[in-house]
Amino acid sequence: MLQPTAFNVPPFVMELYQTYANDYGTVERNSKRTPAATVHCFIAQGYNGIFFNLSLSDIGKDDPILSAEIKVMIQNIGPQAPLLSRGNLVMYDQFNKWIVQSVMIQRGGARSFVFPVLPLVKRWIYLPRLNHGVYIMLHPDHPGDDNQGSINVKMDSPGAAIVNRPLLVVQTQSKSQKVEALSFGTSHNQLSSPRHSRAIRDEGPCSRRPMRIEMGKSILWRDVIFPKFFDAYRCGGDCKYPLDKKVNPTNHAIVRALLFSSRPDQGSGEPCCVPIKLGGMSTIEKHNNRYSMHFYKEMAVEECGCR
Repeated sequence: MLQPTAFNVPPFVMELYQTYANDYGTVERNSKRTPAATVHCFIAQGYNGIFFNLSLSDIGKDDPILSAEIKVMIQNIGPQAPLLSRGNLVMYDQFNKWIVQSVMIQRGGARSFVFPVLPLVKRWIYLPRLNHGVYIMLHPDHPGDDNQGSINVKMDSPGAAIVNRPLLVVQTQSKSQKVEALSFGTSHNQLSSPRHSRAIRDEGPCSRRPMRIEMGKSILWRDVIFPKFFDAYRCGGDCKYPLDKKVNPTNHAIVRALLFSSRPDQGSGEPCCVPIKLGGMSTIEKHNNRYSMHFYKEMAVEECGCR
């Protein structure tokens, strides 16, 4: 089971990642679907209200925003439990004091609540000067109940962990995530290493072979905080005639293998063992105290074949 605290990932973010990865593909369970969204997570700042520092470098004015939610953890405070049985938690815009959203609340301890805020976030993106944050008040069902001071939004206080802060989750239309070829910085020693060790490992018929990638070893993944590694796999082995159905040969590969086995001097060449099915992977990335989830297509070999 994944332990978010081991990676300093807020539980909200890890829960979102699990949903995102299950829907759009992980290393272990790849999906054929292309993700509809990139998920951006902003941790709240401030004490007198809840403020989110939205950067246009993360979400541009032209990026289609699919959804936006503020997730908060509410706890009861005071020497005695509040007498409130039911009421409404109302979120206000700090800029104009307008009501943004209201949710029902019942008596109890610390719980998390979700406020849909898509119109508000769109205004913040188009007009950053309007982003003064939000604040939350409790309105009991009965006017005689005075419980507005009996709740507290968990913020960045000396005794509060970062994982309990309010979180703004924004989903934008997915952009194609590309791996830059020069980001890996392959050394000369790696390029000049002898090939015989690979040949020993690649004996036998064409099949998928192990290959694990450590994220921290490459500048490409410098912002990735989860996962720490993934199994990319690779294809290796021979495509000798006769080709077994297990190697998924094409008719062209069968003909090449036959020609190569009977008349190798004709230059047909032996078929190659290559990936024929690839899956994607999802990542959590952190940059300037902001979290985002991305999906990279064609990152892990699922099946190999002779071509």
